Amino acid sequence: MATNSLIFDTHKAVSMLEKRGLSTAAAEGITELVKEVTETNLVTKNDLEIALNKQSVTLMKWVTGILMAHAVGTAGLTVTLLELLD
Repeated sequence: MATNSLIFDTHKAVSMLEKRGLSTAAAEGITELVKEVTETNLVTKNDLEIALNKQSVTLMKWVTGILMAHAVGTAGLTVTLLELLD
């Protein structure tokens, strides 16, 4: 995954939690957890574009295969019908 450009202000988070009555240790622990989860679970726009491109290629392969199978089947049926009519 690409590096995320999100900046998480840990000092502000700790300060806010301490103002709400948490100990410094608890506030720092919660802040570190939130920072870790945020950094490891977010994706960038580039990550999404790469995934979308991969899915688009896969879809195009399937559609191409289905269309080719349809064309071969249609050609086979046409030849068979023409042979039956002769």
